[in-house]
Amino acid sequence: LISARARTQALCQSVGAMAATSATPIFVHAGAAAALACLLAVLPVPVVLLAAAVWVFATCHFVEAHGHRVMIRTAWSNDVRLANGSMLLVFPEYVVSDKSQFGPWRSRGQLPLVGQVLEVDVPEVLVMVEQGLYCLKVNTRVVGCVQDFTVENLIQNPISLEHRIHNVIASTLRSAVHDKSLEEALVDIQRLFSKDIAGISALIAVPAFQVTQLLLDPNVSISAADVATRQALDIIVQRKQERAWGSVLEASMETEEQKVKLRRIALQISREELMLQQETYSQEGGGKKGKGKGDKGDDGDDDLPKPERTARSEDARRQVIVEEGQFCHAKKHSSMGCAVVTFKDPRVRQAVLNSIGAEATISDIKVKLKPHFDKDTNTEVITDLFVGWGRQVEKTTPLSEADLVKYFDDMHASLTNTGRFDAISARSAVPAGDHRSLRGLGPAG
Repeated sequence: LISARARTQALCQSVGAMAATSATPIFVHAGAAAALACLLAVLPVPVVLLAAAVWVFATCHFVEAHGHRVMIRTAWSNDVRLANGSMLLVFPEYVVSDKSQFGPWRSRGQLPLVGQVLEVDVPEVLVMVEQGLYCLKVNTRVVGCVQDFTVENLIQNPISLEHRIHNVIASTLRSAVHDKSLEEALVDIQRLFSKDIAGISALIAVPAFQVTQLLLDPNVSISAADVATRQALDIIVQRKQERAWGSVLEASMETEEQKVKLRRIALQISREELMLQQETYSQEGGGKKGKGKGDKGDDGDDDLPKPERTARSEDARRQVIVEEGQFCHAKKHSSMGCAVVTFKDPRVRQAVLNSIGAEATISDIKVKLKPHFDKDTNTEVITDLFVGWGRQVEKTTPLSEADLVKYFDDMHASLTNTGRFDAISARSAVPAGDHRSLRGLGPAG
């Protein structure tokens, strides 16, 4: 019995120590200890121990506050404090659950820790534009850092953080775009949230929260608040699409104009080539020019400007390549498919015409032969032979001047080695006037 009473007294002393360390009114726990001592005199020790356990269970509770803070008040007094982490509370201390005492954090349901970064979803803001004719809904979000705050700060700022930020943003936007058109208002709202964040954040003066970012809601940022505004936005979008389509059409027209210009240039170049080819092949061995040179009715390009004539010495297509042989030399017109072969002995040229006629095959290419005429005097050059195979053939299978010289050198050797050379050279290869039947194959000179 003495041992039981000693244990009870020790329990009462521990309860008293708990009461002293928990900053609760001493008289509450002192009265409880006195009551237990009185019960110990009249009741068995187990009953007193049970009563003590019930008292401890009813007045003590363990609190876990991780990731947030709690407000702790003391019953029957004005004592209040903020704490976080794990702690043991003893009656009359208790954790405040009334959200109206949380000040700016009342809508969040708990008090955040100092230094936490929070995202606040601000209620949508109705913004009137064009003198109140249209109305826009602007959805925003705010990111900021929790600053150190006290119980006095919570009591002095009872307005919730979301509503305070909402009021500041609404006032700023309405004053900025009230007189603007709907399209200008959309642009200005975007600009305010991208460039004037510091100005708006400075207006949100909340002791417990420092705004670091002001964002438009990525899901629904700006939308129409009524039917009239929605219709006006549809018209703006339609105009934008029409302007974009117009820009596409203009770009397409410019492209087509460029194509037409390129086509005209190509036609002009083709016309030059045709005129040059016609000039080259329009003479009888360098005689008078052909009848159809530069005829507009033939090329069908009356609407094209006349090309400027290029100097014969500067035109690459008129350049002559000379190849020297043993008994003759050839002057080939580059890329024109013709050449003039000059023999050292005029009798050999006549013998060649008399022996092979007006056509021959050189390096598997069929060529036409005829006497060459001076274009200025329209007289025959008795040492020269005109050889033509055509421009198109020259493009596909060019005939080199070396092959021409070799062919006619071989002909010279073959004819001079026969005993009938004088007889062959004396015959007329082409009757008078027959060279006109080969018109179109002569060179330009």
